Amino acid sequence: MKVQTQMNIDTATVRSRTNWPAVLAIYGSGVLAAGQIGKLTPLGTAIRGDLGLSLAGFGAAISIVQMLSIVLGVGGGLYAQRYGARRLLVAGLVVCGLGGMAAALAWSAASFLALRALEGLGYLFVVVTAPTLLGTIAAPRHRSLVLSVWGTFVPVGFALSGALAGLGEQFWDWRITVALFSAAAALAGLAVFRMAPASPGDPGTIHLTGLLAAYRIRPLVLLTAGFGAF
Repeated sequence: MKVQTQMNIDTATVRSRTNWPAVLAIYGSGVLAAGQIGKLTPLGTAIRGDLGLSLAGFGAAISIVQMLSIVLGVGGGLYAQRYGARRLLVAGLVVCGLGGMAAALAWSAASFLALRALEGLGYLFVVVTAPTLLGTIAAPRHRSLVLSVWGTFVPVGFALSGALAGLGEQFWDWRITVALFSAAAALAGLAVFRMAPASPGDPGTIHLTGLLAAYRIRPLVLLTAGFGAF
């Protein structure tokens, strides 16, 4: 009984404190994930010329990363609940990074688009798991602040990646820039794994009917549309 009581006290103490190193690691991982989208814009001329991408194809290469999140975001969120937020966040960063590094070796327009889709799959799991994990490691008094700061990861990631990719284009080939950004995302997975606490999942079964029903929840659809417009 005494041991259980002490465990309950320790758990309550942990929950009353914000794990700031983990918050920074998760936020940084989101910025790097968003950077996988913004990094291409300054490199467009070089990539299109090298791979024979049309302007429409290059636009697809940029947007395909986010399109997977638009289409599969609700399902990804449900799977995050099942398998644990930290596990899928780390996996998402690694997949996003490996997909980007592979895209740096693309030999054709089709291979580049396919590997960008792999990046998008990793990005999907980052954006659906990070807020959940942040909500569990932030103390109640800091939760609103932490989640508000998290909401800036897209513009910050776009701004930093666009500026740095444009700078890198002046010194080396576009493939090196793409690979460096992607390697940073994969390494962020290691940082999250080391700093963020493990989050248990819910082993319950996910049914297709329940998944489709989630897409009929009007507030959820409106919130998604609002974020999409942003």
